[in-house]
Amino acid sequence: MKTKIPTLLTIALLSINSNALAVTNAPVRVLEDTVLNFPAGGYSLSEVEATKLRNAISDAKAKGKITKIELAIWSDKEHPVTGELPKADEKLASERIEAVKKAIHEDVSKIERIHAYNMAENSHWLGRYFHSSKTDLDSAYSKDGSQELARADYSLIKQDGAPSKAVVIIKVREK
Repeated sequence: MKTKIPTLLTIALLSINSNALAVTNAPVRVLEDTVLNFPAGGYSLSEVEATKLRNAISDAKAKGKITKIELAIWSDKEHPVTGELPKADEKLASERIEAVKKAIHEDVSKIERIHAYNMAENSHWLGRYFHSSKTDLDSAYSKDGSQELARADYSLIKQDGAPSKAVVIIKVREK
C-alpha cells in the first residue's frame, strides 16, 4: 500500500497541472509534400505522377500516422489577380482534384481529412490570398483561427504551385 501512495500523489499533482502531461506527450507534426504535373487539358495522373504520389504517402506513413492531406490544384492557366477564369478551367481543376483524391484513397483508404483547393477558383481562403502581398498575408496570419493552412503549408503551395500542377501536403503525427 505504501508504494501506491506516491503514484497516486503524482497522478493527482499532474492532473492539477494539465500542461505537465501535454508537454511531454505533445504530438509533433511533420510534413511530407510532393508536386504532381498534369498534361495540358488532362486530368488523369500519369504512371510517373501516380508513383510520385504513392512514394510520398509511403514516406509519410514511415514517419508516423497521416492526420491530414491538403491539395492545391491548378487548371492550365494562371488565375488572374483580378477577375475569374472560365468555368472550363474550374471544371478541369475539379476533375484533377477528384483524380488525386481517388489515387490517395487507393493507398490510404481510411483518411477522411483531405482538404482540396481548386486554384482556378477565387472563392476560398487560399485563392483570395494567393496573389496577396506579404503585408496582407501577415495580417491574415495574425488573426487567430482565420486561416485553415499553416504558414509553412502556404509557403510550399506558393513556392511550388503553378498551372498544370498539384501540390500535395501530407501532415503526419510522428511515431
